[in-house]
Amino acid sequence: MLYDEKQIPEIYYMKHRHDSDKTYNRFENNMLDRMLSPNIYNSDLMNGYLKRLQVLTAKFFDIFTIIKNWQNYSVDKYYNQHSR
Repeated sequence: MLYDEKQIPEIYYMKHRHDSDKTYNRFENNMLDRMLSPNIYNSDLMNGYLKRLQVLTAKFFDIFTIIKNWQNYSVDKYYNQHSR
């Protein structure tokens, strides 16, 4: 998420349009949906709140990629598409 937002969207699309490796996690799409009970999402108020909170928690987890890439100087610090 931070790696995508760092770049201009058009240039990012041109650089990565032929990428086929989708093994990395995209936390911002469905992180809380997988972690929390589906009963919590029954309320419209709670559903809207959790959808907004999902972006913040995804950015929180993306910050750890900066720590993970701290020692690897050959990779951009926001790069989060490691296979493992």
